[in-house]
Amino acid sequence: MPAPTLDLERSLAGPSVRYLACLDEVGRGALAGPVSVGLTVLDLTALVELPDVRDSKLLKAARREELAPVVREWAAFCAVGHAEAAEIDSFGIVEALALAAQRAWHGVVAAGGRADAVLLDGKHNWLQRPEESLFDLFAPAADALASTALPADDGGPAGSRGGGTAVVAPAVDIRDIPVTMRIKADMDCQGVAAASILAKVERDAIMAALAEEHPAFGWDVNKGYGTAAHKDAIRQLGPCDQHRRSWKLL
Repeated sequence: MPAPTLDLERSLAGPSVRYLACLDEVGRGALAGPVSVGLTVLDLTALVELPDVRDSKLLKAARREELAPVVREWAAFCAVGHAEAAEIDSFGIVEALALAAQRAWHGVVAAGGRADAVLLDGKHNWLQRPEESLFDLFAPAADALASTALPADDGGPAGSRGGGTAVVAPAVDIRDIPVTMRIKADMDCQGVAAASILAKVERDAIMAALAEEHPAFGWDVNKGYGTAAHKDAIRQLGPCDQHRRSWKLL
């Protein structure tokens, strides 16, 4: 399989586009835990190849852990945002994805980042602003799950889940920035593949922590996805507060 490149990212550069936000999600199809969105901001005037990066699904856990700090050094800015299972139940997966992206974006802006364009994996623009947005309903909590954004020269720790410092809403809403969609961008584009690695590493850590609270479900192994063992545990014990109860769990 060909390695991802920066070809598409370079093609999006222009007089009004210097900073490109690349996004990818992790955990969309899980039965439990948050959905997470990784965001890397690339300076298109200073791109450097990151040849070892791949879509997170193609990498072993140890390799993702090795690459995450490399990605944080490589990107101009980066962050990961999360939306809880209860939020997925309340607002639906599409709105939860957008909420997680908003939280990541707030972290980037708090660190001094900006973006002139967005590159989004897939064919459906889940960042698109709905006619009646739900964001205003929970704006005070919009940064509670946001990860700390890291400038390119900061090798600091990944952001936390919950309890984050509130951030004033950015003057520019990420939903108002022009979006380019690319099917399998996580396979083809280094910026999106890098975002997927950050999101996967953070979400896996969250699921490992949740597994300590709910060991019977095996989340340290299945990461909340619908494995046979996970479903057997749901049958025996019933769902817990970290399950997406509005979903068909069995």
